[in-house]
Order: sequence, then structure tokens, then C-alpha cells
Amino acid sequence: MLAQCQPKQTITLDGVHYNKSHFQGEKLPDFVHQSSFHFDVYQLIKAWFSDSPTIEILTSGSTSNSPKALHADRTMMVNSVKYTQDFFQLKAGDTALLNLPLGYIARTMVVIRALVIGMDLHIVPCCGRPLEEARLSPQIPLTFASMTPLQIYNSLRHESDKARLATIKNLIVVGGPIDAKTEKILRTFPNNIYSTYGMAETLTHIAFRRISGSHASDRYMPLEQVFLSLNSAGALVINAPLVAAQPVSTKDLAEIFADGSFKLLGRIDNVINSGGIKVSAEYIEGLLQPVIEGMFAISSIADPKFGQAIVLVTEKEVNIRLVNQCLPAYYRPKKVIQLDEIPLTKTEKINRGLIKQLLHNATLENGNGLNADSYLKN
Repeated sequence: MLAQCQPKQTITLDGVHYNKSHFQGEKLPDFVHQSSFHFDVYQLIKAWFSDSPTIEILTSGSTSNSPKALHADRTMMVNSVKYTQDFFQLKAGDTALLNLPLGYIARTMVVIRALVIGMDLHIVPCCGRPLEEARLSPQIPLTFASMTPLQIYNSLRHESDKARLATIKNLIVVGGPIDAKTEKILRTFPNNIYSTYGMAETLTHIAFRRISGSHASDRYMPLEQVFLSLNSAGALVINAPLVAAQPVSTKDLAEIFADGSFKLLGRIDNVINSGGIKVSAEYIEGLLQPVIEGMFAISSIADPKFGQAIVLVTEKEVNIRLVNQCLPAYYRPKKVIQLDEIPLTKTEKINRGLIKQLLHNATLENGNGLNADSYLKN
């Protein structure tokens, strides 16, 4: 059974209590003037306190072909909050951190959780190091935080941030998968750390995968009353009536196990057909994690012999011998391309579409294609 709770008519931000009237008059509450990020938080809370039965949110573009606006049902948003509240045993007075990219479902639900549960929400404008002492007082204990893989990666590179990361009672990774090296580090942490699976269409996460501790797993376990199946292409179909009015068809290839857990295998639109052999870009990336430092991605270019040639795109030079040693012959990249930076989406996922466009343009410019030692500068 989901927790029974009614949305509060107040909210606590950085230890200061505000009631509904602060978001209805012409005078703006003091916190609004701190940054544009704070103003956007104000606008969201104002929308929640309005009479509208829906709240507008943005998709990341992963399920659909491009980001789009959705009007989320208020009751289903409360059900989503209850899912998280039950799983982590959250209660009024607990502290939460808001530091995610603006406009998308993960950030929206952090605020809605604070409103519904009565949590004290600490606002840090979105940045790469939200746990830096100059941004967040070390005296503030955090019960719950959502962070992107990039924010966690940056936090682990600074000892003070790393120590603070380990004190967050419940930490969830949102916006995309973390790399194997980062996950190995987090496995030793004493706190509860989970990777999440979900999307705007399901009002954020509908499954969790434990990262830290002795119960760490490579499988996601769906939440209560979430039913999963695979379509004819092997992609997940989500039936979660408490948070989504209709079944959600995804592009995520998966394997479902007898206990209901599942493992993600990659995305349909990231499958590369090279010489008649279909390979997942994400799967190859997982194999390469131990031998490549920094950001990288697997992509492809049109090739007269193979149809699609696998391309390794990196930010740093790589040892191609080590790359080839850890990959089967038909997974090995035919080209290695170096960019100044791997392009990311607004939600900090690899921008695979832009990478493909960069590779396509470079192929046209080079006429005969790209060489294995070719370099692009973003």
C-alpha cells in the first residue's frame, strides 16, 4: 500500500517556512531574488498552489523523438511522490537537495515531493559541484538528494565533496547511467545509493537498482503496481496505472527476469548494424569503460562495405591496442575520432544525434571518409 498523504499548503525552503499566500499575491517572497533558478522554483510552486488539475513538464526526448511539453495529472504526481516516500521512508521535516537542470521531470518532482511530504528543500542553482561548501553549508544534513552522473563524477574528484556525498542518507542517480568506474567507487559508500529508471511519461522513476553496499545489483526492480513487458522489438512497455494513464512504449531494450527485475541492454535507436551484425552502442561502451579515461561514446558512420562502421569518439587519446583487446572482432571500432568535448543534452546525457551529425559532416568534408587517426574539433 502506498503512503497516505495530502499535499501541504506550505513549503519549507532553506529552513524558511512559506505558506500558500506567499505564492498568490503580487509581492514576491524574498528567496525569489537570489537567482533565476530560484525564480523558476517559485513559478513551479505557484503553479502547484493554483487550481489547475495539471502541471506542465518537459520530456527529455528519450522516449519521443524530441523534447516536448506534457501536462501531468496532479493526482498521479502525488502517487509518484508516495512511491518515493514509501521506498525511502521519507517524512515531514526531512531535508532534500534541489540542484537539477531546470524544466525537466526530475527537478519538478524534487519540488513536488517537498510540497507533498513537507520536506525542507535546500536550493542550489544547477551546477557541476552542488556539494561544494561555498554552495551548500556542511552543517546541513541531507536526507535525500537526486544528482546526475556528471555531478556525482565531479563530486568524487574533490575530497570535501566526496566526503559530503557519503553523508547523504538516500542518494539517487537520475538522468542517465553512471560509468562502471564511478559505480565501483560508490559501491563502497555507507549510504543508500540507487540508480533510477523512469521518464517524464511515468512521472519520474518506476524502478530502482541498488548501487552501494552488499546488495548492489545490475538489475532494476520495479515498484508496486508497475507491470513490465517487452514488445516485438525487445523494448520495454511500462504499465503503471498509478502514474501513467496509458501504457508507455519505450525504446529501451531489456531482459526481464522471473522475479520481475530487469536489465537494460541499450536503446533501439542506438543499435548499429555493421556488416549484418547488430550491436548496441551502450553495450560496447560498457565493455570499454575499464580501458578509457574520461568521456567517450560509440557511434557510427555510413560505410560502403559494412553499411555502418563503428566509430569510437573520445575526448582523450586512447590505446587502440587495449580497446581491441577487450572487444570481440565485430565490436571493434573502424574509426577513432577525438573531440574537444563530448556533446551532452540539457539533461546531461550523451547527445548521440549531434555526434552523428558531426561525424556525417566530417565524412562529407573528407570525401573518402574518416581515418582511424582523424581528429575533429568541436
